[in-house]
Amino acid sequence: MAHGLFATEVIRMGLIASMTVVPAAVFRRGKGDLANLEVPAKAATFRLDKAWVELHAALRQLPKPLPMAIAGDHPVGTRLDDGLLGGCDDDSDEEENYEDVEDCYVGYASPSLVKKVDPALRQLSDAELLAAIGAAGWANVKKAEQRYCLATFAELKKAYSRAGAEGAALMILIG
Repeated sequence: MAHGLFATEVIRMGLIASMTVVPAAVFRRGKGDLANLEVPAKAATFRLDKAWVELHAALRQLPKPLPMAIAGDHPVGTRLDDGLLGGCDDDSDEEENYEDVEDCYVGYASPSLVKKVDPALRQLSDAELLAAIGAAGWANVKKAEQRYCLATFAELKKAYSRAGAEGAALMILIG
């Protein structure tokens, strides 16, 4: 399946994801120019590591708002579609210079999206997530990989829970 093949390539490249809690006031002030938003240095950060790929593919198959949990609702510069990453702008105007562009993604989950995703994630059981991962093309995930995905799922839940409790946004970084 396409997702499985892409996931293998992503893991080889070592792309990891993290989510950082952004206070609502900071998000609102910077919303017009999210590419230059300065996140407070001591903001809580949650690592999703490499299993974000499996989570993203699985959550995209579930009811709204879960498909937006990994990508957020405010992409910066590129979109995260079907688990595929676009290149980040390297501040170069030369379009043919693709070799200097790294695969990465920056996006934000607004406070309003966080308020919707947080309870939806809390209601999603580990068994339901594993079934969705299987349906997304990883039907033969070994027990160790399942534990890894579930640990990452727990971290995703913590990120949304913390942001939800604070009425905050989340910055999503994959790179």
